[in-house]
Amino acid sequence: ENQVIDFAVCKHFQVASTQSGELTDYFRGSDCHASRATVEQAAVEAVLSLRYDTAKILTSSKDLLFTIDGAGYKRGRDFIAIKFGGINEANNEFWLQTVGWIEKAGDGSAERYLTELEGVLTKINTCQKELNLPETKIYEFKSCTYDNTSLNTGKNKGLGVLVQRRKEEEWQKANKEGELTRLVTIGCLDHICDLASKEFTNK
Repeated sequence: ENQVIDFAVCKHFQVASTQSGELTDYFRGSDCHASRATVEQAAVEAVLSLRYDTAKILTSSKDLLFTIDGAGYKRGRDFIAIKFGGINEANNEFWLQTVGWIEKAGDGSAERYLTELEGVLTKINTCQKELNLPETKIYEFKSCTYDNTSLNTGKNKGLGVLVQRRKEEEWQKANKEGELTRLVTIGCLDHICDLASKEFTNK
């Protein structure tokens, strides 16, 4: 039954099976016992709500960043989570939101990750258009966090290099003046510091 729901959500909204599966598990948790149709509709509305919320906060934020990192959940499907974040200028608070998932199965290349990243941003741009908000462009992202693997940090074809090239291409297409800020990449050290600070806080 879960596979049927997953397929229905994937087909209806063109999301990854991991994304629809995670939402299905959430809406069908504990004592919910919702019907298949209700779960499907709830999942679609949850994804839409997330995208519109992200679309709004992106336009009012500075120092934008993205993260691409491994994740998983109780069904056991491994996937890569894409997150957007920044400083909300309305309250000067940092935020970080999961906006998409990449199946680990298949082509695990930097080119594929870039395509998935741009695909998520395009969907959010669509929401921004509908809300009459300025579209967030890839060159507005100042930093990214990912694992220190050759796929991400490769000097010629790593994800960091590919994103920087795309930033430069889009900057030129938009006829922007001034100097483009280079992408700051943060690897595993950032994860270690984050975990250490949390452990210190707990103690």
